[in-house]
Amino acid sequence: MKKHNTIIIGLLALWFSPLKAQHIPDPPAGYTTLLSDDFNGTELDDTYWTKGLFGVNGAQLFPNPNTGGTNKLNNNYAGYLLDANVIVSEGNLELHNIKENHSGGDPEGLFNFTNGWIQSLGKVIFNGSDKSIIIRMRMKLPTPAQDDVWPAVWLVEQDQWPNEIDIWEYFGSPFNNNPEWDADDRMVLRYIWGENFNKRGSVKDEERWFDRDNNVDEFQIYEFEWDDQVMISRIGDKEIGRITRGVEVPDQDWPDSVEEWSIVINNGRMQSTVNAFGLDYSKSNVFVVDWIDIYEKDTSTGLLNQDVNNSEWLKIYPNPVKDVLNIQSYDKVERIQVYDTMGKLILTSRNESIIDLKSLNTGIYLLKVQATGKNFVQQIIKW
Repeated sequence: MKKHNTIIIGLLALWFSPLKAQHIPDPPAGYTTLLSDDFNGTELDDTYWTKGLFGVNGAQLFPNPNTGGTNKLNNNYAGYLLDANVIVSEGNLELHNIKENHSGGDPEGLFNFTNGWIQSLGKVIFNGSDKSIIIRMRMKLPTPAQDDVWPAVWLVEQDQWPNEIDIWEYFGSPFNNNPEWDADDRMVLRYIWGENFNKRGSVKDEERWFDRDNNVDEFQIYEFEWDDQVMISRIGDKEIGRITRGVEVPDQDWPDSVEEWSIVINNGRMQSTVNAFGLDYSKSNVFVVDWIDIYEKDTSTGLLNQDVNNSEWLKIYPNPVKDVLNIQSYDKVERIQVYDTMGKLILTSRNESIIDLKSLNTGIYLLKVQATGKNFVQQIIKW
């Protein structure tokens, strides 16, 4: 009887144990949900995410060939990236920065920390300058007191670096002991553009700083809004940073519609600044994300109104198409996109005269071609 009672009590405890409520995406009016992940499983959702620096279809964060490698971006980071430091548990994503000795193979060396990074490169692609983007995350950052912390959420281009948009990049103490910094912890909203990220003279950035009064080590909802005129970063209802086209960033340097972006979420330790204070300041820490939503402006209504007379500059054939669609233009083709009839982006290609549609199901799609300031949209049939 005692054994049966134990089993029943255990089943009741399991039945009534608190479970995380399912997060329901709530896109603003005029937006559709591009990504929504509440991390309620036990594994990272590979529909959206890849661990580390390398995405799919050739998309990647580009390690410095001299100081980086498969598991380290460059010498700004003291840690070695390990898949084991990315954990999905109890309805949260946990990115661990662990103080431990680790012998690395690429790059080779002995490291005092290991890190966890994820990214959506090659899987979730967007551009707020083309179709407005809103990103919302419920997250908490590592406790700043006596830690040198460097968690960050970035947007990066698919096939080059820079450009980069640091939508939330947090620098905790003991950075505040560095005479080059003010006394408060820092979080930055920053847009970096230029010819080569590793040549600092060719990289320009605009920064917005604020301190620990925002309680970043507690769960809060963060929001980032990006359209063709402005980038705005918020914590809750509080605006903490704004970058405006033509003000902080010259009009010609604004990220335009020919660039494709993905999101990177990482937790690391900055080496070059912190090492002056030694390892005594450093402790293991964790960056926790409860959920993330990415909403994209719905442009399906009126999409065909962007049509121009293709007989003047563009030929598309065959249509209907079985496998490969040919595109001939008198102007330079900058980007080719295929949408379903609901306006969801299915495929993207650049600077090519053909686009392979073998992977698409039979049906009707919308083809959008951008070339030298012109937009052309045509209905195509895949058979």
